[in-house]
Amino acid sequence: MPRNLKSISSFMACLGSVDAVMGGVGGYWTLLSLGLTVLGMAAFVRWWKLEKTPSSIGTAKVKYLLPPSSSHPLLPLLTRRKLG
Repeated sequence: MPRNLKSISSFMACLGSVDAVMGGVGGYWTLLSLGLTVLGMAAFVRWWKLEKTPSSIGTAKVKYLLPPSSSHPLLPLLTRRKLG
């Protein structure tokens, strides 16, 4: 799943949950229904993206950011010298 849509659906789920709790505790049925609607939309967006992406799994080429071996020599080990 693309990171952008995953973060959007996560934000929607968090927002919907908070609205639903505030509406349920405060007795504001409009806020409760709005929160549950937003939460349902977030679940739908997450499910829709998960259903859409299985064909692309395994086809992405791996991009390595570091070379397999370093061309630079190893650094010397650091040791503490005792004074005195």
